[in-house]
Amino acid sequence: MNYLLRLCILLLLTGCNSAEEEVFDEDDLYQGVYESDYYVYNFSEYPVDFYMMNLRNNTPTSAIYKEQNFQQSIDGYGGFEKLNFKRSVVGKVGFAAFYDAEIKAHLQKWVVSDIANYVIIYMDGETLKLAFLARTEAVDNGDYPVVRLVSFIGNTNYSYKLANSELTKATATAYIPLTHCASDLQIAGFEFDFCNLEQRGYLIVLLPNEQLAIIKE
Repeated sequence: MNYLLRLCILLLLTGCNSAEEEVFDEDDLYQGVYESDYYVYNFSEYPVDFYMMNLRNNTPTSAIYKEQNFQQSIDGYGGFEKLNFKRSVVGKVGFAAFYDAEIKAHLQKWVVSDIANYVIIYMDGETLKLAFLARTEAVDNGDYPVVRLVSFIGNTNYSYKLANSELTKATATAYIPLTHCASDLQIAGFEFDFCNLEQRGYLIVLLPNEQLAIIKE
């Protein structure tokens, strides 16, 4: 009887209709426990609002655009923001970029470690898109810049010291030392002069709309 009395008092303290009034928020289940940096580059012509959230498999894309998931406004034409985000044990993170009711992009990725990552915003024709790539630390190559290449325009041919290779879409190469900065590297048949690069690592990003972006690693 005493147990039943204590139970009744507890129910009164929490409210008679507590089960009906409970509000379930799936975000509460995904409190961040792993922390990573995200280097977000906007190579589109549009300034965008950027969003991130932890996801479940069935989370609708529209949920990413909730106000509490807003991270930062990022300028167009090479705007950059370094963001820090805590992800859940599950490891699935949603990214979204929003300009107006007609132009938005979203991406869902499994993030399997705590390393830093790139999120790249770009235009493909008239469509805004997002790309994801792990960030790495460049090896020390002494007197020369080192670069790695990644293409977001599909498989692309490149030539290094006259040896031909192919870039697989969204997969970065290993670091390549540019010992002859003006002639070592040809991309899609074009020779580029990289002699203004410092002695450090760079990520060279091939984008649609005939864009080539160079990011310091």
